Amino acid sequence: MNIPILICMILQVICQEISLNDITNTILRGYDKHMRPQFNKSTTIIKTQYRIDRISNINHINNCFDLDIIVRLQWIDERLVYNQTLGEESLRVDEGSIWLPDLYFLNEIGKMVVLESTLKVSNTGLIFWSRHFIMSFASPFNLSQFPFDHQTLPLKLVSYSYHHELVELKFYDDWEGGAVYPDLKGSLLLWNVDGVDVIDGLVKFREGTPEFDLLQLDIHISRLWSTYLIKYIIPLYFIGLCSSIGYWIDVTALPTRGGFAVSLLLSIVTLNFVMTSDLPKASYSTALDTFISTVFGYVLMSLIEYAVVHVIATTCHNSSELTRFIDVTFRYSPVALSCYAVYVFKNDGSVKWQVWLSVCIALAIVFVLKRIYAYVMVIRDRKDRRKRKIVIGEGDCGEGESGNLVMVEGCGGGDVGAI
Repeated sequence: MNIPILICMILQVICQEISLNDITNTILRGYDKHMRPQFNKSTTIIKTQYRIDRISNINHINNCFDLDIIVRLQWIDERLVYNQTLGEESLRVDEGSIWLPDLYFLNEIGKMVVLESTLKVSNTGLIFWSRHFIMSFASPFNLSQFPFDHQTLPLKLVSYSYHHELVELKFYDDWEGGAVYPDLKGSLLLWNVDGVDVIDGLVKFREGTPEFDLLQLDIHISRLWSTYLIKYIIPLYFIGLCSSIGYWIDVTALPTRGGFAVSLLLSIVTLNFVMTSDLPKASYSTALDTFISTVFGYVLMSLIEYAVVHVIATTCHNSSELTRFIDVTFRYSPVALSCYAVYVFKNDGSVKWQVWLSVCIALAIVFVLKRIYAYVMVIRDRKDRRKRKIVIGEGDCGEGESGNLVMVEGCGGGDVGAI
């Protein structure tokens, strides 16, 4: 390349940089950065956009999460209007040289790590401020439906010193950059992003104070529950089903039936120890905790049921019918376990699930009453047959019409004819 041409290009760049610095110094001369735009005229409107790049460290123990996010703000300051020169429609300025909205996140709990920040002023007075940062935010987690739970991660942006009549926040998603969250599935291993909602509202910190603008972004996520289903829920469910096998074992087989129920109880205790590290620490019971307790109680019920029928069989005469009735009734208990499992894991507090539980309980009561009625009818029929046998067996001994003594079969001693 020709050396004179290269020198001219370098000088042109230097002159252009000097000219841009002169324009910046000119528009900032006499500028008061402590006064907001449109002071004493109208409300300053701050257009806001969130762009979420990554969600990480979702911690349901400490109720927090980390967010890699870009926040873009846009507003108009008429004091910074200038004539377009050298083909430049916008100028980069320092963040400490002009007025900036003092916004903060209401639920922030960690230090902001700024990765990139850009502040530009256009010739029309339009200011564009973009900040890319990583920060930790607080979020209340509701784990009552764990591991089939849905959570909401809030992001609450509030003006610090300017109330609603001075600074107004508005959400805009039509800027360059597209959607609010382009693709978050790759950044979450155990969660799925269901959607994002933006809420415009007002917040009042104390009575008698003005209201401040609140721009809240709610990220709705749901837990990927397939791992918990395969590792914990299905094994627990089959342990509960295996306990019902004992209802087919003979009552007299004490070592087999009793040892089988005790081994299943120990299996649940061992599995619970293994699960402890993967379960969330909460002050209330989750759906999985309830299911574990239910299966434990179900297996324990089979042991108690066997103890009852064994006592009845060894202490009561002619008790085979009663023990069989109890065993046959409990053979249908896996249906109740299955219905209750569906209710525990899919119950969202709506009316339909309350109706589902009520119907299941009603059907169980009807079934038990039907079994009791069948057993009572069997006992009554047995008593009627016994009475008929007694009447036929003992009979009545008397005289015939001719005055001869008549002996009925079974009365006295053997078959005796008329005398």
